Amino acid sequence: MKDLTLTVQGMSCGHCVSSVEGALNQLDGISEVNVNLGEGKVDVKYDEAKVSVEQIKEAIDEQGYDVVAYPLLTSPFILSGDLFLSPHNIILFR
Repeated sequence: MKDLTLTVQGMSCGHCVSSVEGALNQLDGISEVNVNLGEGKVDVKYDEAKVSVEQIKEAIDEQGYDVVAYPLLTSPFILSGDLFLSPHNIILFR
């Protein structure tokens, strides 16, 4: 299992928490989801053999929230378009 922390914008209430948790818990390979509404963070434990970071991000995006940063889990050289790398190996979206 891997741990992942995502920075998510647009969450403001209990319904937002339920939407994100519900969407992620429907993905095969997710074992735990914790949403910290105050910090705008989503912590996920997942099986990388069953679900990708991109699938996790898309599930949150589909609920209407914006994933604005997540740890770089692949090569630091694959950046293009609206993506750039912070000094702490975080992919940021413009």
